[in-house]
Amino acid sequence: METPGSDSERNVHYRDYRVVLVHRFVAIVVPPRSTSPPGVTRMKFAFCIFAYFPYGGLQRDCMQLVRECQRRGHVVDLYTGEWDGPRPDDISVVLIPSGAFTNHGVNVRFARNVLPQLQAGNYDAVVGFNKMPGLDVYYAGDVSYAQRVLPLSPVKRAMPRYRQLLAFERAVFGPTSTAEIVLLAESQQDDYVRHYHTPPHRFHIMPPDMPRDRLFTGDRSIARVSARDRFKLQTGDRLILMVGSGFKAKGVDRAIRALAALPSSLRAISRLVVVGEDNAAPYRALARTLNVSASVEFVGGQSNVEPYYLAADLLIHPAYHEMTGTVLLEAMGHGLPVLTTDTCGFAIHIRRAKAGEVLISPFNQDVLNDRLTAILNASAQEEWSTNGLRYMRNLPLGLRARSAADVIEETARRASVSCTPAR
Repeated sequence: METPGSDSERNVHYRDYRVVLVHRFVAIVVPPRSTSPPGVTRMKFAFCIFAYFPYGGLQRDCMQLVRECQRRGHVVDLYTGEWDGPRPDDISVVLIPSGAFTNHGVNVRFARNVLPQLQAGNYDAVVGFNKMPGLDVYYAGDVSYAQRVLPLSPVKRAMPRYRQLLAFERAVFGPTSTAEIVLLAESQQDDYVRHYHTPPHRFHIMPPDMPRDRLFTGDRSIARVSARDRFKLQTGDRLILMVGSGFKAKGVDRAIRALAALPSSLRAISRLVVVGEDNAAPYRALARTLNVSASVEFVGGQSNVEPYYLAADLLIHPAYHEMTGTVLLEAMGHGLPVLTTDTCGFAIHIRRAKAGEVLISPFNQDVLNDRLTAILNASAQEEWSTNGLRYMRNLPLGLRARSAADVIEETARRASVSCTPAR
């Protein structure tokens, strides 16, 4: 038998209910799924996401998938612990109380408190955009946490925060879980299989994607002049761009250090602009410490990022970890060269397109410093720009939400068949 407080996860069936026991923090009771009459394809889905805010990539993917499921005639209830921004009138948004003193405590409370709603909803499938127990489908918007914590000491990994995060990840990827996994970057599959022995058939690799309205289609030369005028950039000025919320994971500290390491003559004409929502205070403090605060600007989340892509000379994205990195595609779609790390799932597209440089692991700050200096002084930027534009124009877009919806529908159909009584 399992001992109380065990980190293991198992499925227990009681009558028509499946009880998923995960860690000592939470037990998820998954109700029997609804069965539709023959010939009726309309389904009812529950989407769960810990927090929704308007400029997050995962949140944007969630909303696109909600819209795709609605387009197919399905009903979607969206459960979240926090909603920032206006709520759509045509989407059922349910706020779940999940306040706690710590982030991992918030996650646990959300997973617990959403249970009564899921039990009462009689859903055909429960879809999660964060790792949590009781999911039928997990939309994998993050890298393997077990892989991320490998460098930490065993003592630190035993702390409640890390135990909870690993337990929730195991609830999705463990060999006893039946959750189907919508994976956004094939490069991440090996990490999950290595740590959890996840059967390969549960992974569904999605095509790369980005919003079509973030693919520039006009005259880039004219638009670039206008964008640089808007930001009052002189001919020789260098604008280095970062785009994305979650500054720690994106490597904003690495970019600031690389800016500070530029030769004085190049540093004097260079500016780092960070677009995205997060707490900028620690990074402003780092910039002050390195005497580059006047050259670092945090502009917050932007509904229209196009002027920044057009005005910039380089997208720098030295992420610590990144499941995909859609901003890499967006940059290429605007003809902007890219300097990134191979920990980004979409870094492979930079290599294939020959639209910039990808730094190999393990990360070395000195290498980033040297490459930033070399690229800002290089003459290859125009070629990289042309290569990126050509690559993105030939890349099929708009397929991810449809492919993910196919997985959700098929998962629900299989579950419905398995729940149908024998005649």
